[in-house]
Amino acid sequence: MTHEINSALQQALQQCAAEPIHQLGAIQAHGVALVLSSSSEHSIIQASENLATLLSVSADFALNQSLSEVLGETAANQVELLIVTALQSPTQTAIGVVELTNHIMIKLDAHIFFSEGFPVLELCNDSCCAKPEDLTVLLLKNQALLLEGEDEEHLVDYLQKTACVVREIMAYDNVMIYRFDENWDGQVIAQSRCEAATDYLGNHFPASDIPPQARALYTKNLVRVLADVNASPIGFKPALNPHTNAPLNLSSSTLRSLSPIHLSYLRNMGTAATMTISLLQNGKLWGLIACHHLTPKRISVCLQNTAQLISNMIASKLAMLKWSKKYTLTNKFLHFNVQIVSLLSKLSKSMYKDFLPELMSLLNASGIIIVVDGECFVCGITPIQSDITNLLAWLNQHISEGYIVSNQLSKEFIDSAAYQDKVSGLLAISPMGTSQNCIVWLRQEKLQTVNWAGTYAQGLTHIADRQYQLSPRQSFDTWSETWRGRAEPWSEDEVELAQFYSEHRTANIMAMSLREEMQS
Repeated sequence: MTHEINSALQQALQQCAAEPIHQLGAIQAHGVALVLSSSSEHSIIQASENLATLLSVSADFALNQSLSEVLGETAANQVELLIVTALQSPTQTAIGVVELTNHIMIKLDAHIFFSEGFPVLELCNDSCCAKPEDLTVLLLKNQALLLEGEDEEHLVDYLQKTACVVREIMAYDNVMIYRFDENWDGQVIAQSRCEAATDYLGNHFPASDIPPQARALYTKNLVRVLADVNASPIGFKPALNPHTNAPLNLSSSTLRSLSPIHLSYLRNMGTAATMTISLLQNGKLWGLIACHHLTPKRISVCLQNTAQLISNMIASKLAMLKWSKKYTLTNKFLHFNVQIVSLLSKLSKSMYKDFLPELMSLLNASGIIIVVDGECFVCGITPIQSDITNLLAWLNQHISEGYIVSNQLSKEFIDSAAYQDKVSGLLAISPMGTSQNCIVWLRQEKLQTVNWAGTYAQGLTHIADRQYQLSPRQSFDTWSETWRGRAEPWSEDEVELAQFYSEHRTANIMAMSLREEMQS
């Protein structure tokens, strides 16, 4: 990517990130919504314009009326109970069923959430939605997957089986499991699809496809459903909350319509309906299960709850894998600390030869530099001495916080491009905040060919002098890019342990022992 395109992309991303997608003020057409006053009477202060499609009254009639006048006494009492339940819930939401009894009894699925302190009631009639006959059996099959893939090495196999089970339960044409990297670019690492659906397995999608405010909503709402990409969004009467004069915050809504840009994006992919299931790891967005359908598709509240259960089950697996990985790494660290203590009292030449390689392998590095009072010791694949001196001088200007982490060093330190084949990743720690006393782990360049689902630049639109905006790209044909000057990223656990090393000054003690051995 050229510097000009990159600058334009960053500008467009900032503009895209400012879009208030939680305040679009519209819902999807298959449900209706009522915004209630915050007073105990809970009169109706806003109503979706399509109210008459599901209830027997119009939005205009409903405004300023009580719930019982619009829904009937029985349904109003049921809604009041749901409001109490939502108030007691950590998520401030509740689901249930309300019964309308005008002429014949109709059961509607109900969802309550709070928007800036105002209760919002969403109603849907899911009687027409398809339901799998053996849902219990399918859920037990998914639950059994929790016993598989006990380590990171088998994670992809586990998620591939999960994609197949999710598609079997939800009956979407295409189910993709999508993992974010440290830059929020995503990759499809598992997929189950029908023959007509596009194969995206292995493809990368740029971070701009899911801007920060969308990722924030995915963390808050674990399941998002779009029933028909071509259905017109439904607004509210009045458009603004009369008590706040502000757009309705639909962050917790199950009916919230998507932004026009996202809808165009899905149309360009040939997708008519979607369901997105968030995958969290210890509360942080790790990835998504993206379910796409080639025709419009409704999903019942029952299946949406099932999707949330699947999300929670996979989150448990991801948390367990992270804990297991951190436990292994911590044990290596503690074992190494014991060795350090013993070496302080009796350090022999043969021990020294084994010492640096083991420290290097602690963080899966290909090279290591230890500096004590300006004296340098190296092991593994490192630059020549003059380049090391130059690198340490750069570190001295940037390590005041005690550590530096990079998996694309030449992007931050231009001079390192000359030896990026040897060093593209760097994790440096210094208890004293200078390169005179530090440990620097190094990683070699990892050449990688990345297949993108369309090009970065295709979604950029020039709107004025030096002004750009993102628009949905027209093509998702695979575009390949070779990554140079990048190393395997450092994991959060590796960075945390390196920080711990720095804070406890183990690096200084260890390196001083090595220096004494070298001088003797």
